[in-house]
Amino acid sequence: MRAVAIDGKVRITDAGGQPTAAYLFESLSQKPACDKPFSVRFNGFYGFVGVDGRLLFDPPAFKDQTDFENGYAAVTDGLKWRFIDTSGRFVSPVTFDKYLERRGELFHVVAAGREFWLTATGEERPAPAVAPAPGILNCGHGLRLVERDGLWGIADADGTDVIAPRYRALDCFRNGVAWAAIDSRRQWCALDPDGLLRDKPCLTNYYPHIPTHSAPETFDKEPFENSVLWARAYLAFAAGHRDTPPRSIYVGR
Repeated sequence: MRAVAIDGKVRITDAGGQPTAAYLFESLSQKPACDKPFSVRFNGFYGFVGVDGRLLFDPPAFKDQTDFENGYAAVTDGLKWRFIDTSGRFVSPVTFDKYLERRGELFHVVAAGREFWLTATGEERPAPAVAPAPGILNCGHGLRLVERDGLWGIADADGTDVIAPRYRALDCFRNGVAWAAIDSRRQWCALDPDGLLRDKPCLTNYYPHIPTHSAPETFDKEPFENSVLWARAYLAFAAGHRDTPPRSIYVGR
């Protein structure tokens, strides 16, 4: 299977170049997966191309959908949400009004004004326990996010400060810079490996761990402060000081 760009559109073909779907889709939002169906968009509707290159629903019929994970995806016609498997089969008679998030095998949804968790086949379950993923604070190359008196920095394997803990929120080095919340500027700014501010535009907010097509839960109406409080909650969860991570709420494609 191949995704071929044609004048800003995308055609799906087999290995020999023959089209497997009759449509030119909009540009893909992410690289096609080879081991599970991936999202496409045509004429204002979403659909999935299966691993054989053919549409699960022809023509694409959904107003929104999530990516496949653990064999299932959530789809909506604009009114109600349902679950499908990788063959395109609806796997549950249960419909719901809003999709919020997913944790492992469970989905967090809203129906009739009530929030609850359920399996893809429609069985309700208690809210899943969450444990910090191993290594969340590990920045690689022997570096680690560290907290001291409620402020965050980065230390090396010997415990020596690379960036002294002076920031309410901080992320690991990525592409040579670490983004830090600078309260005096009310912005997130980039630090170089020496801890100095880089000559790079600062950001009003920064969320390094938000899944695709999701938005952070609200802690504060002011964008900078909300991002700092969300990041602090995430760091507190990673450090074992908070039972659950801050929420990431699905907002659509």
